[in-house]
Amino acid sequence: MNNFINLIHIENSLYCLNDIAEKLICSKNIKEYIKKINNKKCIKGNYYISKEDMIIILSKCKTDIGKQYLEYINNQDKPTENDIKVEKDNTKHITTKEELQSKIDNRKYIDNGTNEIIYNNNRILYFEYNEVLYLRAKDVCDLLGYTNCADIINKHIDKEDIFLFDNIGNGGSKTRSLFPNDNLKNIDTKNIFTIDIDEGVDIYQNEILQLPYDDLPEYINHIPKESKKDIEEIKKIKLMLEKKINKTINSRTVFINESGLYALILSSKMPEAKKFKHWVTSDVLVSIRRSGSYSRVYNGTLYDEVKLKELENIPCVYLIHVKDSLYKFGQTRQSLRRMNEHKKNLSYNEIIKIFEFPTLDLAMNVENRIKKYTMNAKIRKYIEEGVEFFEINKDYSIERIIKDINTMVDTEISIHEKKINISKLDSLAFIENIRLDEYDKLITIEKEKTKQAELDIRKKELDIRKHELELELLKLKENKPHQPIDINIKPKTKKCADCGDMIYKKSTRCHKCLTKFRLNTAIKVNNRPTLEQLEAELNNHTYVNVGRKYGVSDNTIRSWIKQYKKYN
Repeated sequence: MNNFINLIHIENSLYCLNDIAEKLICSKNIKEYIKKINNKKCIKGNYYISKEDMIIILSKCKTDIGKQYLEYINNQDKPTENDIKVEKDNTKHITTKEELQSKIDNRKYIDNGTNEIIYNNNRILYFEYNEVLYLRAKDVCDLLGYTNCADIINKHIDKEDIFLFDNIGNGGSKTRSLFPNDNLKNIDTKNIFTIDIDEGVDIYQNEILQLPYDDLPEYINHIPKESKKDIEEIKKIKLMLEKKINKTINSRTVFINESGLYALILSSKMPEAKKFKHWVTSDVLVSIRRSGSYSRVYNGTLYDEVKLKELENIPCVYLIHVKDSLYKFGQTRQSLRRMNEHKKNLSYNEIIKIFEFPTLDLAMNVENRIKKYTMNAKIRKYIEEGVEFFEINKDYSIERIIKDINTMVDTEISIHEKKINISKLDSLAFIENIRLDEYDKLITIEKEKTKQAELDIRKKELDIRKHELELELLKLKENKPHQPIDINIKPKTKKCADCGDMIYKKSTRCHKCLTKFRLNTAIKVNNRPTLEQLEAELNNHTYVNVGRKYGVSDNTIRSWIKQYKKYN
């Protein structure tokens, strides 16, 4: 690792991109590689990038030295055993395993995975509805050391501060008495609005607080009679809580709001109560509101094994809640396998949302948008398990981030659809051009057929006219008087000067001898080589070289040889 100290040149806290491309990436074309990198800065003729951009590049690097240098960079940010106090560098946004583990060791934290507030190994179930935080009353009483929860709630908590998932029916529907009080028999329940959400569910008696109030219908803070959407949201909240704690919650379990919580804390005589109150007001409530309660149903989708199998081979971008305020995102086409890997390596709490895409390129584009978004917002986190992490804060809650990611998804899909429409228009135009070409070809063929037909007609007319002329000529010959043919042929009376064959009187040589004579004359006059010379030279040289010697082409040499052989 010491060899890495001066491996990459650093200028103004920026890392030399030229060194990275040459020594770590081992690029064969450094100039072309540098052109593809964004956010680079030119200093003294070389390009430089930030440490965050370098880590992103090295996380995708396939060379061994690149992976080793990434490990070296990450190890620089780890706290050592001799460090008494570790000051977190906000400019690096690094969250180590030690920081995550410290939150668990303190035993005072919020577990959004199970929707529980943990305080000294005591667990308080909570949820949020209509921006009001509710906590299970029995859990609060157990933490504060109360033995009779019903009496304490009756004595210290106002009726407006209680919430139930109630099971009393509307109007004349069948009801079940929650409290053993005879006065309930005379209560008119026709105008009481309740929600029946646990029909057929077994009741856990240890979770029910028996409150002996005669004015039960007025005491319980029932849900206002609103739309079906509110009813469905309450049902989803209850089902979500049951899924997280792996236990059925009876609809009559008592939950209290913040005001009821403060009333119980102030009434407690335990020394730990004040500390708990301070921790809740200064940290817990702020953290829950900052991060957004995880009990909210963002899209109503349950990402179980069946749903993940349905997403196999579909390009997706996933968003999972790891722990506390830490979240992870990424893209994949193997959702089930990837979620199983993250469950094993990260032990994440829950899958927040999975965005589906028609192509892998779109999923990768959205993933890159999220990377830039989290980096610009300064919530990006780099830990040992990877770089695709972020941590929510008061400015960037999970609700805001999901809303912004939805905008990114809509933007990318809109761009993709526009490209598809443009491609369709181009295809239609191309098809139309093909049709026009075919139409032009058909017209040309028809014109040629018409022209050929006209030519055929003209030819027939000419043939007829020719035949008529031949008949007329034949008639004229028949009518012409017969004249004697002169059969006297001039005799050959002279011999050839070279071969002795008989020739006409005015000739000197026969045709063959005359051609041979002319050839020999041309050889003497033009200093043309003989057949023997040409054949001797062609044994050692090509036609082109021999022709070059005599200032003629190779074909001329071939013509000479042909003439020599013909007349010799």
